[in-house]
Amino acid sequence: MHRSLGLLGVLLLQAGCALAQPFPTATPSTAQARGVSTVRTATVSTVTVQKASQMLQADASLRLVDVRNPDEFAETRIARAELLPLPELEKWAPKLDPRKPVVLICRSGRRSGVAAETLVKRGFASVVSVEGGMLAWEAAGLPVVRP
Repeated sequence: MHRSLGLLGVLLLQAGCALAQPFPTATPSTAQARGVSTVRTATVSTVTVQKASQMLQADASLRLVDVRNPDEFAETRIARAELLPLPELEKWAPKLDPRKPVVLICRSGRRSGVAAETLVKRGFASVVSVEGGMLAWEAAGLPVVRP
């Protein structure tokens, strides 16, 4: 390394390079079975409310997580959604299986996007954020539960 950078400069440079790299997640494969290491980078996918609805109808085991606040969830929700608020992500994320797909929804798509990125960084293989959130879901006339 360059002496003119000093120790702090080198550490900052290394940290910046590390942050610029994608977060890798290991995926099992036949190559690993043969002792060859393989790594795949998971990414956050966004889907329309129509696509999310189709996915949920096609796979009853697909986990739908609503990351809104409890008061928002109480007003209107999707029937099979489970409430896991974004501010409590550090508490509930370890309880999810990172190998299983998760569909995230919020009010407009912003919080579900933040939650999705965080889960991918934690090693989740398949995370989907619903574009437009509950606002788009209701605008599309898709079914909701109200008190």
